[in-house]
Amino acid sequence: MGGNRLGFDLQHTHLQPQEATLLYGLVQAFKPRHLFEVGSYQGGSARIIAEALIDAGQPTTPATFFMIDPEPRISPIHAAFLADKATIVAAGSPDAYQTLPRSAEGFSFAFIDGDHAESAVHADLVAALPLLAPGAIVLCHDSAYGPTRRGIDRAVLDGGFIDCGDLIASPVWTDQFEDGERVFWGGLRMLRRAG
Repeated sequence: MGGNRLGFDLQHTHLQPQEATLLYGLVQAFKPRHLFEVGSYQGGSARIIAEALIDAGQPTTPATFFMIDPEPRISPIHAAFLADKATIVAAGSPDAYQTLPRSAEGFSFAFIDGDHAESAVHADLVAALPLLAPGAIVLCHDSAYGPTRRGIDRAVLDGGFIDCGDLIASPVWTDQFEDGERVFWGGLRMLRRAG
């Protein structure tokens, strides 16, 4: 990534440039001590998170950062970089949460970008709730996608989360339709763990 950490290599993510910048800035400013992401794809977002914490003077370790994906396909360049910075959990969420270590303080940050079906998003968030510290940030990617948005809405209605709204609401529209609804991708929505 070079000396300028904001020069992201986005070829291994599904993030738009402004989404990657916001993820980096939020992580760097908040400095979470224990965190996990759901849906690691090729490791691009995990690298952005790790870079942000390195730049904040609080590098991640395999005991503090967990990458959850049922079929990890981490690119070799990111795998080498993340080897001493994260633990890959090769299992589907939310079942993979069972393997995460429990600490008294809980996880203070989660990046959710896994299965985008409404029921899967809802299940990921509901199952994550007991793992999260009060005030923890949960950043949900592709909040412009109808099923993802509805899954988030359901989890908020269930209680335990404070909805901070869409931080990035510049959806990428497609020519596809699902159930009569145009398919949009992108968007970052932030929740906070109540308490």
